[in-house]
Amino acid sequence: MIYIRKLCGISLLLAAILPACKKKESSSVSLSLPHEITLTVGQEKQLDAGTGQVSWSSSDPTVVTVSSTGLVNAQKTGTADIKVTAGQSSSTCKVSVIVGNDPLSLSPLGQPYSGALVYSANVLLKATTSVMQCFDLDRQGNIYYSQLGQPNSYEVGRTKVHELYVIKGQPNTATGNDYMTLKYFGHGGGMVMEEDNGQQYVWINSNATKNALVTGFEYNYSRTISRIKYEAGKVYGDGYGGDTYFLDKADLFNFNPAIDAKNKLLCVNATQSGGARYFYTYNLDDVKKLPLETFNVSVKIGGEEAGISEQTVNRSIQGRNLSKAKPVGSFFVPKGSSLAADVNSYSFQGFDIDGDYIYFLEGVGNSNNIDNGPSNTYVTVFNLQGKLIRPRAKVMAIANIATLNAAGITSSGYMEPEGIKVKDDKLYIAFASRSKPGVSDNYCRANIWRYDGVQ
Repeated sequence: MIYIRKLCGISLLLAAILPACKKKESSSVSLSLPHEITLTVGQEKQLDAGTGQVSWSSSDPTVVTVSSTGLVNAQKTGTADIKVTAGQSSSTCKVSVIVGNDPLSLSPLGQPYSGALVYSANVLLKATTSVMQCFDLDRQGNIYYSQLGQPNSYEVGRTKVHELYVIKGQPNTATGNDYMTLKYFGHGGGMVMEEDNGQQYVWINSNATKNALVTGFEYNYSRTISRIKYEAGKVYGDGYGGDTYFLDKADLFNFNPAIDAKNKLLCVNATQSGGARYFYTYNLDDVKKLPLETFNVSVKIGGEEAGISEQTVNRSIQGRNLSKAKPVGSFFVPKGSSLAADVNSYSFQGFDIDGDYIYFLEGVGNSNNIDNGPSNTYVTVFNLQGKLIRPRAKVMAIANIATLNAAGITSSGYMEPEGIKVKDDKLYIAFASRSKPGVSDNYCRANIWRYDGVQ
């Protein structure tokens, strides 16, 4: 009798427990987040993971925050993972935060030359027979140029091919003595002026090596980028200066910067031996906060000035390692094989970043020979992940040599592209010109065209 009562008691206990277990299972959380979403800076989005007790987290709250209820808020450009967890179950959503601006139209590049396109023309720079390499504009209307020293000895006993100048000027006006001298820095093909607390800073490639394969033994293969305060008359003689940035990528060289100050973005471009172009975009504030690390570089310098013989120098530099920062976007453009059809088939001549887009400039002068026909310049637009946004467009304002001659720009048709900038929904493209056909050492001048790129 006692045994039967115990069995009855156990049966009643099980009857009470089992329904409770089944009820708990029926209310379990069903975790299901979208695989990936894209937000613009400042945008919010409510994520729903189902019902039940869950916890939310962000892999990088500086990029994206998430509340206890799953409300996501985009803080700055970048990527982060939002994770929702319930017990042993979890689900993850990748969130990409972009600026959300529109790309400029390239259709205005099809316009023939007219005076309305000219922002500045026929400007003579410091080294009168060297072409400019890049340019930038500040908010006060000044133009800054980068230019290599002349390979020929225009000062007795000395050449200046190892010198790179950053020159300040005004539109349509020959530059004077407002410039800096950077020795052994490199080609200067990418230059940015950044305004910080009322002071201008130059971002430019640095730590170059002497290249015997280039006419005049030009300095090339820059391994770093330096950020230097602009000071007229200042001379930097060590191949680098200021704050120096590098990437831990031994197969890349000729590092060049572009900055979107409004959206706090830094894009670094570098090349590979085969000619492919690599682009890495970072949050500008993040890279400035990177800790200093030691970077070792070996370069060949010297032989241009009396008393400084050609030598190999091993430098140990304190710099900021961009490899330690998380890119907002990255991609590469392979070397093209068809000049008529392929991006990156002509010489790379510069780039710029504006919000979510990279503007890629390529082209070549006509060797100062009218028989070669007009010079060629093309612009292509990619997003920060390398998706083609605007197909390759030809700049037609340099296509008619007779028109350029009549305007007093060039009689030979030599118009080599030397830099591109996006400012306030306008596209600026610079060209180095020569005026005497067949003369290699005649004066070179700087010209800048301005296009309204708003659709």
